[in-house]
Amino acid sequence: MGDRWQEQSGLPDDSFAAVAANGGVLAVTGVYGGGGYCVDGRYVDKPALGGRQRDGGEAFIVRVLRDDPIVMSYPTGIFLGTGSGVDRSWTRLS
Repeated sequence: MGDRWQEQSGLPDDSFAAVAANGGVLAVTGVYGGGGYCVDGRYVDKPALGGRQRDGGEAFIVRVLRDDPIVMSYPTGIFLGTGSGVDRSWTRLS
C-alpha cells in the first residue's frame, strides 16, 4: 500500500470513527458520544458535540461533505460543522 496508510497519534482511547477533512484535520467521534479534532497529533475535544451518550449500540458516524462541512451523526442528533480546519460553527440539525 505504500504511503497511503499512516498511523495517527494522539487519538483518544475511546475513538470510534474518524475522517480526514481539509487543512490536515481529522474529525473524530467517540465510542460513548462526543467528538473533536486531531491536528498535528493533538486531540481537541468539542464537548457540545453529542454529549457522552450511547444508545442501544448505535454508531456515531462522522463524514465530510464534498465542499468540506463535517457531519457527525449520533442517536441524539445530527451536527453540521461549517467553516474550515478547526474553525467551525456547529449547528444541531435534529
